[in-house]
Amino acid sequence: MSPTNAKYRDRYIGYLDQYSEYALPVMRISLGAVIFLAGAHKLVAPDAWTKYAAPWVTALWPESIVSFELVMMANGVFELLFGVALIAGFYMTIVAGVITLSLLAVVFDLVTGVILTGKFVDILIRDPGLVALALGVTLLSAQRSDCTR
Repeated sequence: MSPTNAKYRDRYIGYLDQYSEYALPVMRISLGAVIFLAGAHKLVAPDAWTKYAAPWVTALWPESIVSFELVMMANGVFELLFGVALIAGFYMTIVAGVITLSLLAVVFDLVTGVILTGKFVDILIRDPGLVALALGVTLLSAQRSDCTR
């Protein structure tokens, strides 16, 4: 690398470094907003979300006991609460950890759905990025001495 390029690279890195303390807040607020909005949408249009379930999930689901739409709405309530908690910065490690596990389950469901039906590849391409974001928030917030804040 030429000295000129190295100088610009160092200046750029130095510029970004002064804002690195904002990485976790940006990540947690972004993830919180996505989770909150997904939860809100599940409350108003649960049927839009049930179509993403893999065929084996819907085949095994005891529809006579509780409807899949009702489960989606209940999930939406939890997502609203978890989204608000992340945005507010409360219990970040725990909340982000639960969201990470939930999103991993979604990715597993989508993988099996793609294998069995070939549908929803576009969603499967996006959701592992959300898993990585949630895992990043979990790990970075765990570095803090007070995991409840």
